[in-house]
Amino acid sequence: MKHERSQVGFTLIELLVVIAILSLAMVIVLPSALGVLASANPVQAEEMVRATVGSARSLAVAQQAGTLVHFQIGLDGNGWMAVMKRDGDGVFRQVAGWAPQQLPGGYAVGQLGIPVPYVDIYGSIQPTIDDNALKDFGCFNVLFGPDGRLDPGDTANPPNLDVNATVFTGGDKDRIWDPAYATLNEAGMRAFVIVDWAAFGRMSADDRSEWLKNRAQPLTPNYYTGQLLPYK
Repeated sequence: MKHERSQVGFTLIELLVVIAILSLAMVIVLPSALGVLASANPVQAEEMVRATVGSARSLAVAQQAGTLVHFQIGLDGNGWMAVMKRDGDGVFRQVAGWAPQQLPGGYAVGQLGIPVPYVDIYGSIQPTIDDNALKDFGCFNVLFGPDGRLDPGDTANPPNLDVNATVFTGGDKDRIWDPAYATLNEAGMRAFVIVDWAAFGRMSADDRSEWLKNRAQPLTPNYYTGQLLPYK
């Protein structure tokens, strides 16, 4: 009596059909997945800013010293931030072990004046940002006092940063910022916005003003807790 051998596995045609289906699925799903990753960039940037501002406040309370988060556009054209602490001589210096952080996805943080959406450029509240003012728009501080409260600072006496630090004057590997812009620090900012820096830079001054007024989501640290909240 003969036993018929049962067929095991897939035929060549069946394998080709499966491969075709998987390829089609990749064509459909991959652009959508990449879109999700791209749209996550501003969220990631906001979470990084949120964590850094919270850490600066916690450090101020723990060490009973003024702290700040310094935001500035780097020499590489990217948005960077660093936590600094006021030493006994009144100078804010980078905290040991807290390396400056680059914001992801080409995003940066820009300062806003009060009332929002006006901007604080060179210490003057203005409705628009021209090309000459872009770097100042992206260079500012968020300050906390020793009690952890948000410190609006003193316009006449802006924070004194250690511009001799390697992040300002180091070699190509260590230098991140232009010290000339760091000395333009205004007093502590109460509101700011996260922007796609390259796209923002390509806008006209009027378009930037329109975007800040109608489409941006300004953020502000809570005066007592430092928690970032939507500005209202």
